[in-house]
Amino acid sequence: LTVYQGKNLEVSYHSFSGYEPSGEQAKFLVQSEIPGRIIADNKPAFHIHCRLGRLNDPNGLCYLNGVYHLFHQYTYNIRAKSWAHYVSTDLMHWRERPTGLFQDELGSMHSGSAAVDVMNTSGWQKGDIPPVIAAYTGSRGMGGKDKIQMQGIAYSTDGARTFTKYQGNPVVGKSQVFAKGSDHARDPKIFWFSPTEGRRNPYAKDGYWVMVLFEGTSHAIYTSTDLKKWQRHGGVEGFHECPELFPLAIDGDPNNVRWVMYGANGEYHIGTFDGKSYKPETDKKIKMNHGRPFYAAQTFNNTLIGPDGQPRRIQVGWQGSQISVATELKLKKTPLGLRVCMLPVKEIANLYIRSENLDGARLLPDSPNPLAKFDSGLYDIDLVADLSKAKQFEMDIRGHKLVYDVADSALAFGKSKVNLPVAKRLVLRMVVDNLSTDIFAGKDGLFHVPNMVPGGQKSKTLGVAAKNGVAVFEKLRVHDLKSIW
Repeated sequence: LTVYQGKNLEVSYHSFSGYEPSGEQAKFLVQSEIPGRIIADNKPAFHIHCRLGRLNDPNGLCYLNGVYHLFHQYTYNIRAKSWAHYVSTDLMHWRERPTGLFQDELGSMHSGSAAVDVMNTSGWQKGDIPPVIAAYTGSRGMGGKDKIQMQGIAYSTDGARTFTKYQGNPVVGKSQVFAKGSDHARDPKIFWFSPTEGRRNPYAKDGYWVMVLFEGTSHAIYTSTDLKKWQRHGGVEGFHECPELFPLAIDGDPNNVRWVMYGANGEYHIGTFDGKSYKPETDKKIKMNHGRPFYAAQTFNNTLIGPDGQPRRIQVGWQGSQISVATELKLKKTPLGLRVCMLPVKEIANLYIRSENLDGARLLPDSPNPLAKFDSGLYDIDLVADLSKAKQFEMDIRGHKLVYDVADSALAFGKSKVNLPVAKRLVLRMVVDNLSTDIFAGKDGLFHVPNMVPGGQKSKTLGVAAKNGVAVFEKLRVHDLKSIW
C-alpha cells in the first residue's frame, strides 16, 4: 500500500441486515504493520494458523524443486477470500509467503488446486522453471440467486512466488456470467493424467489435464490439453464440495492400483478411472474421518514417485482455526475390506526434541503412571498394547480421556466413538498440539479421530491405566515435539 501514502482513504461497507448502520456501528481497524505471531499455550505450536483474520480450506497444494507449496482460504473481512501462502521443505516447518491470489472482478478467490505444468502445455514457461498453474473458483454475489461461481486459472513463472491471472478467464462457466443462482460449481482439482500409465505422472508425454469439479450434487470430470479449453465428460453423484481423485497401490503393489474419489466431508469411493470416467467399486461411500472438525482435505500434486509406482499421496485438511498436520495416505487390505489408511508423514520426526522408549512395559491396575514425567504438552505417541488380559484401557491426554473397552472393541475420545476390528490388540498413534489431538487408530491408521480444543488443552500431562487386568505394551514411545514458530 506504499503507493497510496499521503492520499485519502475512502471506506465503504455493505449492510447484510438491510439497515444502514450509524457511523458508530461501522467500526474498523487501521494498522501500520501486521502483528507478529503469538507464541502461547493457546496457539498452535506446529500447525499453520493465521496471525490476523481467519482460514479455511487448504488450496493449491503442489511440490516443486524440493519445496512444498500450501495455500489456504484466507478471510480478512466478511466478504472476500484470498489465498494465503506457506512453503516448506519438510512438510513440518512452514514459512509464510505473501498472499498468492486476491479477489478480482470475477469475485472472491474460493477453493481450488495447483499443479506444475512440466510439459509447458500452457506455453507460459519462462526460463528453466516450469509454470505453476493455480485453478480456482471466482465467486461473485452474496448468496442464493445472486451468487455466481466460475472457474479461473492463474500461472506463475517464478516458482509460485507470484501469479498472473489468465486474461481468458473464466475457463469453465463463462455462460454463468449472465446467469444467476449458479452457486454450486466450485473447487476445481486439476492434475495431469497418463492414459497409458494410468496414473498422475506429470512427465507422461501422452497425457492431458483432468479437472474434477463440484457441480450441484456431483463431482464432474473435465479434460483439457492446454488448461484453457475444457470438455465435460459426466460425473459421479453423491458428493459435496472440494473433490479429490487420485490413485493408490493396494498394499504397495504397483500392479494393483485403484482410484479414490472423495469430497469435503472425507467420505470416499474406491474404483477405477480411465481418464474421463470414474466407476466406483464400493457400494457405499466409506468414512475416512471420525471426529470434528476435519474438512475440505486435499492432497499435494507433483510429489515424488514412490516404490509403488505412484506419487506420494500427502494430505492436509481444514481443522477449525488451523491446517492439519500432514498425513500420508495408503490403500490397505484390512479386516473391513479395502480402506484408505492415514498416518502422520515420516517428516514429523524433524520436530522431535526428546524421545522415550518404554517398549515391553507392563501396566497393572495399581501400577504407577509410566508417563507421569511428560509435561511438554506437545507429543507424538506411538502405542501398541496387548489387552488380552484386561477389560479396559484408559489414557489421559492433556486432561481429555480416551477409553477403550476390550469387550466391544470400542474406542471413545471426546464425542467420537469407533469400533476397531481387532479387539484385544490396541494400535494407536497420537499427535498432540495445544489446540488439537489427532488419533490414528488401528493398524496403518485405519481410523482417523481428530479432536479440537478451542482455547487450549486443560493440562500438559499424559497418563495410561489398565482396568481389571494387565496391559502389556509391545510398543510405547513418546516424543516431545518443538514449536515451528
